[in-house]
Amino acid sequence: MGPRQALYAALEAGAEHIAECHITLLPGLLQIPVYTEVRAVADRAAYPRRFTVERALEARAARQRVLDRPGGPTYEVIIDELAIRRHAAPPEVVRA
Repeated sequence: MGPRQALYAALEAGAEHIAECHITLLPGLLQIPVYTEVRAVADRAAYPRRFTVERALEARAARQRVLDRPGGPTYEVIIDELAIRRHAAPPEVVRA
């Protein structure tokens, strides 16, 4: 996990409620692995050299498990239509 994702993970792990608003991409807590992979490959230049897609997928899955644990936080998200209509991943991936 990079420092930013580690910060999010720490905050989410201790939260009772998570509320987010996303206007450009689908939020990480809702991303399926193939969406995360498509975005990581597309944004490769934005990541450090030691970054691997496999580790990113593991980190994302760990963050998502927080929502399913007993007593986990409630989750509320607003997703702008642009995040769904933008070509950030193939349409069938966004739909899934």
